[in-house]
Amino acid sequence: MARTSQEAIERYRAIFDVRVAAFRRLGVPPVFGTLEDAIDRSSILVGSPQQLVDKVLRYHEQFGHEVIHLQADHDGLTDKQHRESLELFQSEVAPVLRRDIPSRPFHPPVTAAATA
Repeated sequence: MARTSQEAIERYRAIFDVRVAAFRRLGVPPVFGTLEDAIDRSSILVGSPQQLVDKVLRYHEQFGHEVIHLQADHDGLTDKQHRESLELFQSEVAPVLRRDIPSRPFHPPVTAAATA
């Protein structure tokens, strides 16, 4: 993630290209041949804060999930870029997701005493 989608794509393009090349060397055809296709049609989160919010909310609307696993890759990024990305997510994306995807409370487990 970066402040703008253009910056995020520029930062991630080399990383994506290396991964696609590795798949091809291993004989595994990539599902998404271009970064733009992966951003459009996969769950990859590359873009501006608003783009990430929009994508996660769209997936939530379709699948109803409340918990997501985010892999914050460091590969190919400088320490400064990685930290900036994490800080941007924490300050601009996470609060919106917490607000717009409220968690339901967990139900207590059913015990033998409760069913007797």
